[in-house]
Amino acid sequence: MTSIFETRAERQAVVPHPASKSAVITCALGDIQNQAPLLRFAEQYLPLFRRVLPDWTIHLMGRNPSKAIREMVQQHDCMTLTPNPKNIRELAAESAIYLCPMDAGGGLKLRLMDGLRSGQPVLVHERSARGYDALLDAPYFYTYNDPESFEQGLRQLIQYMQSADYSRAKIQDKHYETFGLEVGIERLRKILNENIGG
Repeated sequence: MTSIFETRAERQAVVPHPASKSAVITCALGDIQNQAPLLRFAEQYLPLFRRVLPDWTIHLMGRNPSKAIREMVQQHDCMTLTPNPKNIRELAAESAIYLCPMDAGGGLKLRLMDGLRSGQPVLVHERSARGYDALLDAPYFYTYNDPESFEQGLRQLIQYMQSADYSRAKIQDKHYETFGLEVGIERLRKILNENIGG
């Protein structure tokens, strides 16, 4: 089982420049709170994705996909479905971009960390970017809230990936600097010292 919070020593090797022309979405595909955002994504944003990247594929991965999700994927030849993958993070890391279209719900979207730990540029709905404030100005982390900002973010990510600055290892390093286990322990220690003393 993969831990959500890893140390630098536990980090996985990154694919420097994946040959795959694909983006990936990972989530629990049977959960009702995920189903509606995915269906909205297919209706509102998938046509834009295809316009910008006509020869790319979107891989949808997760446990227990509902009938509606299976039917959605069958309706779009640019989408694939991998139900109940044994190592979702390893499979997802083969894609070039991590997408998070969840536009409802609250809390920190932990699946985003899978993409960042793998060094993937991320395009995320602004509702799912909460807790990732430290990355909002990063060239590999774009948020969107409507079709226009989605297309703009997608084009910006592609431009970044074609630049000399693009490096999956750099993205991964920033993840561990911001969300690594050592950083979390140090933050917790600081909070405890400030509130309890010592």
